[in-house]
Amino acid sequence: MALDQETEIHCVTCHLPIEGCDYVDVRFHSESADFYELQCLGPEIPVVYIVRAGRRSHEIIYTLRRIDDPIERENLQHLTPYVRYLNVPLADGSTGRAQILLPYSWRDVFHHHLKYPLIVQA
Repeated sequence: MALDQETEIHCVTCHLPIEGCDYVDVRFHSESADFYELQCLGPEIPVVYIVRAGRRSHEIIYTLRRIDDPIERENLQHLTPYVRYLNVPLADGSTGRAQILLPYSWRDVFHHHLKYPLIVQA
């Protein structure tokens, strides 16, 4: 879609009443963009919302997998990975960024000496 001078750009997630949703993915499913799927990917337990897009506001009309039971939330939280970002020196002298997904209970104090296989996706 080409943008012209009259196109207004709107923040999709800025005014929605959602907490614990620092990482998002948004998918528009119709050409008119009347509704969209908002995936909250963390740091809390992932949740999917179906949102009605209005001209001035957006309204959550359906929530998929909202966990209100504290015991179930605690159990699922332990399945959510801990995300760490690292600067990695590259062979050409530049610095690359790496994202590592670690178990939720990961603590450097206890686990720094452990060795695991690594998959690199470039």
